[in-house]
Amino acid sequence: MIQAVKQQTIVGKDGEIKLNTPQFSEGTAIEIIILVNSIPEDTTEFLRALDFVNSVEIREEKLNISQEEDFFQLAGLWENRDLTTESIRQEAWKTGEKS
Repeated sequence: MIQAVKQQTIVGKDGEIKLNTPQFSEGTAIEIIILVNSIPEDTTEFLRALDFVNSVEIREEKLNISQEEDFFQLAGLWENRDLTTESIRQEAWKTGEKS
């Protein structure tokens, strides 16, 4: 089972990053994904230099909402649909089993 932990921290002296994870026992294998709000060029070089970092990928995501009108064109999208919190949960947690 995958567990997720979200923490915010500040990079310390010599690039040290400290994480507090008392919920995991010693020796537990974990994968760390580092998200940086602003990426100076030397940050990616630093991350690539770390022997435990497999890859560094920089994504720039842009929102394509140019005008307020674009947002309101979606109004009524779910109108006349039988949606309940239970039906949404059932759809979200489908396991791929055939009925």
